[in-house]
Amino acid sequence: MITTKIVLNSGLARAIETYMKERYTGLEFDRTVASNQFKVGYDKTHGSNLITWGVKWKSSQYKRGNRNVLFLENGLLCQRKGIYVDNHGYFADSSLVTEERNKADYTPEEAEAMATLARSCFGFKIGEVNHNPDGPILIAMQMNGDAPMRYHFPAVKRFQGNRKETFLNLLVEHMPKGRPVILRPHPKEKGLPEGWKLPEGWTLEIPGAKGVGDVYKTIKRCSAVVTVNSTVATEALTSGIPVATFGYGSYKGAGVTLDCAHEHEALQGILDYTPDPEASMRYLCAVMRDHQLPYRHRNFEELLDKCTPFQNWLSDLRGIDEPVKPKRKTQRAYQKIRQRSCREARTQL
Repeated sequence: MITTKIVLNSGLARAIETYMKERYTGLEFDRTVASNQFKVGYDKTHGSNLITWGVKWKSSQYKRGNRNVLFLENGLLCQRKGIYVDNHGYFADSSLVTEERNKADYTPEEAEAMATLARSCFGFKIGEVNHNPDGPILIAMQMNGDAPMRYHFPAVKRFQGNRKETFLNLLVEHMPKGRPVILRPHPKEKGLPEGWKLPEGWTLEIPGAKGVGDVYKTIKRCSAVVTVNSTVATEALTSGIPVATFGYGSYKGAGVTLDCAHEHEALQGILDYTPDPEASMRYLCAVMRDHQLPYRHRNFEELLDKCTPFQNWLSDLRGIDEPVKPKRKTQRAYQKIRQRSCREARTQL
């Protein structure tokens, strides 16, 4: 039995189910969609194998009872184009960190593919200056209830306050003086904490407001990016801009951001911080290589065959018979998935 908590209308979700049913005889999927339904009686009602979409708990809570979990979430690079996949956990619990995959070497082909992604998704040309060294500092905010803010932002435990307000107060105290600041809220949470006033020299940039472009256009005008652990931290690395982080993520230990998680005063040196382009490329290619799958693709079977976290999860399946060799006719099933995905894509346009 595979318990799934997936809210995905995509070819990838169907491809995973097709892929597994072709290899494991009599395999059943127990679909649990609503979060409240999923949490009720979790330990008693759900099996030893789990595919979960979206983060509500700590990674360790999903895995309790020695459960074998495949974690899926919005992609770390260009969320609209891909899905994060890992068999260890989310963010700082990812195998990118626990197995130090974020430091692995990359091939010239992977670097070229990464450059193509950066150019097509963000408008950045890797290896060139994609930001303004004399420009303002960009603060990329997150939603107050985001799991990365709840579980991987150490200052919250220390100061015992509202997460966003704690972050903003730390920035007011430690931000380099004399440099303008752009404060950009999360698109779904556009206001400031109640009673919190914008400091002098700071500008509020509301996503979606008239005349306000996407965050990547803002990055091009700025000299540095500061965030807790937003996916913007990973995406901004493709521009070469200095990035400071007050929390942990899949980049932990990779040496690609100015770490201010515990030493908040380190932020004062952000304008003198020079990112290591080789470390950044190793991390970015590691994310793209094994931890990001597209929503739609011509050959999902080949992608899943090569996806290390997915294959590691399969090797740990519990209470399920040994896999059988898939029949040749299964390609027809993947063809139907591709056709359905194309129809959905045209519908969304």
